[in-house]
Order: sequence, then structure tokens, then C-alpha cells
Amino acid sequence: MQYYSYMEAIDQAFNVLLPGIKDFRDNHNNGDWVLDLRCGIKLGDNSTLSFLVKNLFNTEYALRPALVDAPRSYTLRYAWSFKGKDKID
Repeated sequence: MQYYSYMEAIDQAFNVLLPGIKDFRDNHNNGDWVLDLRCGIKLGDNSTLSFLVKNLFNTEYALRPALVDAPRSYTLRYAWSFKGKDKID
């Protein structure tokens, strides 16, 4: 879980040149909590399967003015580790 605080001050040029910035900041003035979730299972000595969810609650947030960050995303990951002998006979 991550907390991103409210941007206290931005250049006034953003409010003038980019429509919607002031409204977005007025509606998102308490900071934002963003939750990611990861779970995995070891399938054997050499392999794992993981499931990842970024931005679990699909929170609309922006770390920089005029750049809304990514919505919820899902990733299924399989990893295989090649473990061989240290020296060749």
C-alpha cells in the first residue's frame, strides 16, 4: 500500500494552460492511497507462479499535474530457474 500526499504547490501555468487541472486538484485534495496485491506459489524446485494486481481499487490519482497514473492492471507471471551443475565433466 502506498500513500501519495496532495501536491501543495504547482506552477500556476498548469491551471491556466491545461483545462481541468484545477477541477481535478479540487476533487483530489486529500492525497491518495494505492494498493497493489501480489501472491505466488512455488510449483517445484525451479518454478513459481505469481499473480499481481496493480492499483487494486482502480484509484484515479496523479503524481504529476496533467498526468493521470495507470488504472488497475493484472499480471500472471510464470518463472523458471535454470539450475545446472557448477562445473562441466
